[in-house]
Amino acid sequence: IRETYKKVGSDILQLLGFEKKDSIRRMNDIIQFETELAIVSLPMEILQKPDATYYLMPLKQLHEQYQSIGFDIYSYFNNVFNINITNPIKFNENNQIIILSFDLMSNVSKIVTNYLSTPNKSYIVIDHLLLSLVVELIPYLPSIFKQTLLPLKTVLLGRDSLPDRWEYCVQETDDSYGYVLGVLYINTVFGETDRKEANNLIKNIREIFDE
Repeated sequence: IRETYKKVGSDILQLLGFEKKDSIRRMNDIIQFETELAIVSLPMEILQKPDATYYLMPLKQLHEQYQSIGFDIYSYFNNVFNINITNPIKFNENNQIIILSFDLMSNVSKIVTNYLSTPNKSYIVIDHLLLSLVVELIPYLPSIFKQTLLPLKTVLLGRDSLPDRWEYCVQETDDSYGYVLGVLYINTVFGETDRKEANNLIKNIREIFDE
C-alpha cells in the first residue's frame, strides 16, 4: 500500500507540473510528515469515548500554540465565521473552543510548528496540503487524475475500474440529498399502515429497553 501510495502521489504531483525526480522526493517527504502525524494520532479505543476525548480549550491557549509561526487564530476564526454576515461575530481570547484531545492538539502543533519553522522542511506541509486538496477534488478534475488515483483505490478498496458517469452522478446525488430521497422513496413505496407498523415496532423496542 505504501509503495502504491507513493507512486500515485508522485504521479499526481507530476500532473501538477513537478518533475518526476522531484515529485518522488516530495512524496517521500510527505509520507514522512504523515507518518509523524499518524504516530501521535489517537487510537480507536480512545476515539470511541467522546467524554474522555474532547477538550474545552480557551481560544487564547489555542492561539499560543501557533503564535511562533505567525498564525493568528483570532483573525482566522473571524474571517471564517464572518463571511457575508451583517452582524459579525468577534472572537477574542475570552472565547472557548472544543477540540479533539488537548494532547493530540499539542503534539500536532509541535510537529507542524517544527516543519514550518525549519526553512528546508516548510515546503513539505504545503505539499501535503496541496496533495490532499487535489485528491479531494479529483472527482471534479479531468479523467487523467481519476485514472492516476485508480491503482490506490484498487489496493484499498478492490476497485479495478472507474465507475460509469451515471453511477458517479447517482452517488453524488445520494450523498447530497440522501435523506430527501429517502423520504420520497418511503412516501412512494410505503403506505400509512406500514408507517404505523414501523412506529409500533420502534415503540415496543423502546419499551423493552426502558424495562
